[in-house]
Amino acid sequence: MSDNLVNVDARIEDPYQSAAWRWGRATELIRLGLFPDPHDDPAVCAAWAYLWDTSQAQTQKEMTAARQRHALLTAADHIYLRAGSDRQQLETLLRAGVDVATIATAIGLPEVVVQAYEAVFCHVTHIAELSLFESALGVFERQSSPASCFQDDLL
Repeated sequence: MSDNLVNVDARIEDPYQSAAWRWGRATELIRLGLFPDPHDDPAVCAAWAYLWDTSQAQTQKEMTAARQRHALLTAADHIYLRAGSDRQQLETLLRAGVDVATIATAIGLPEVVVQAYEAVFCHVTHIAELSLFESALGVFERQSSPASCFQDDLL
C-alpha cells in the first residue's frame, strides 16, 4: 500500500471517519494517479472506476457512455452533489439505521440507488454498531484535557 494513504483496514473501523470515506479514498487515488490496492473493498474500486472513466472522457458522447456504464454511481453522485433536502433526508435515515427498502419508499428512489449511495457516500454501518455511550466516550478520550471538551467544534 502507498505510504501516502491511511491504512484501509483502520479506516473501515474508525467511528470518527467521514461517512463518505470510500468516495474520499477513490478520489485520493485518482488525484495521486494510483490504482486501488488489494485491501480496497469493492465499493472503493467501483467509485475509482467511475471517477477514472468520467475523468478520461473527452467528448460528451464518451461522458454519456461512462455515466451509463456506472449508472448507479452516477445517480448516487448526483444526489451527493445536490446537497439539498433529498440528500439530508437520505443520510439522516441511513445514519438512523432505517432499512434500505423503507428509505427508498420514503424518498422515492430505487433501492439499488440507495444501496449504492450508502456504500460509497454514507457508509455508517460500522458506526451504528457503537453504542451512544461508546461514541461519546471516544470523543472525550481523544481530547487532551477535560477543559478541551467545551471547545466550539464539539458543541
